[in-house]
Amino acid sequence: PFLILAIIFFFIQRYRLAFFEFVVKCSDEDFEKALKRTAKELKWTIEVNQKRFIIAKRQSNWTLSRGEMITIIKDNDRFLIDSICDPDTFPSVASFGWNRKNINVFLTNLSNIINDIPIVSVVEGVVTETYAKEWTLKRILIRLFFYPVCLFLIGIGLYFIFFPDDIKSITLGISVIVFPAIYIYLDIKIIIKAYRNGTTR
Repeated sequence: PFLILAIIFFFIQRYRLAFFEFVVKCSDEDFEKALKRTAKELKWTIEVNQKRFIIAKRQSNWTLSRGEMITIIKDNDRFLIDSICDPDTFPSVASFGWNRKNINVFLTNLSNIINDIPIVSVVEGVVTETYAKEWTLKRILIRLFFYPVCLFLIGIGLYFIFFPDDIKSITLGISVIVFPAIYIYLDIKIIIKAYRNGTTR
């Protein structure tokens, strides 16, 4: 069970390290405006702001996220962006939606500034489109694989809890349940949000 959990954790973390590539024609001034607007909106702290390289961090707050590190690499009209759980804080399995939000809000602000759209109209279009992608073939296949694995692990954990040999069995059962339960909870939360966004189009 712990090997399976380690494999799941590995693939989750590996996926998060991937950068998203975008090609957007914008001036350096527009880019800086989008960066400052997003930093103000999401309370980012800009730690590195070079011509081709930006690192920002969002501190933890009342949410369960421990904070995130956002990296942006600029190359003329092409740039790469990534948001991961802050590696300088206590290890976190999930960002509880903040990694996605960091990227979406920045892209929306950049698009709004380029197109002279006021601050009032924020992320609805990008968020709706992003969550609609939760139903791609790739995401469905991932869920068809991970859901049975998670349910199997939860079943093993419940067995250890309800039929323990000793106190260690109960502790083991709880440990086995935690990560699959968190994964299923977060994924169902995303699906519900996708449904709500889809019905408001």
